[in-house]
Amino acid sequence: MVSVAAALTVVSGAVVGVKTLLPQGPDDRVRIDRPAATGVVSRCITVAGTGRPAEGHRLWIAVRIEGAYYLVGRVRQDSAQGTGHWSADAVTVGPEEGAGRTYLLTVLDLAPATDAALSRVTVDGQRDSLWRLAFAELPDGAHVVAERQVVRDATHRDSCPS
Repeated sequence: MVSVAAALTVVSGAVVGVKTLLPQGPDDRVRIDRPAATGVVSRCITVAGTGRPAEGHRLWIAVRIEGAYYLVGRVRQDSAQGTGHWSADAVTVGPEEGAGRTYLLTVLDLAPATDAALSRVTVDGQRDSLWRLAFAELPDGAHVVAERQVVRDATHRDSCPS
């Protein structure tokens, strides 16, 4: 009986050890509520959800296109009461010619140093053009906490106003 208990302890410890080595999926604490999971979206949308980043971190939105993460910007924490509601307005989904394609909306949790560095980035002198920054791999201090797959409709081709 003791040897069976010891064997089970070793096996369960190995399973826990292997589980920590496997890639982790999106964190369930942060959730995308809008657009809907089955959504066909226009090119300019609002992304909203619930959840909080890790202590001292910030949530950002990115659009994943062909394996690269295109940063859009920080989310706005909508709740003064701390209920965790957040949103990001004027999220441009893909290029003008990308109608009918599938995109992955991604919420990122950024460590303070990564958030500060990316908040100061300008592209072509325009602070609102972060979506042009593409990362094949996320920078240090950033990890995916929520994802939502969407399909871009064929009628709305205008990007979000700047």
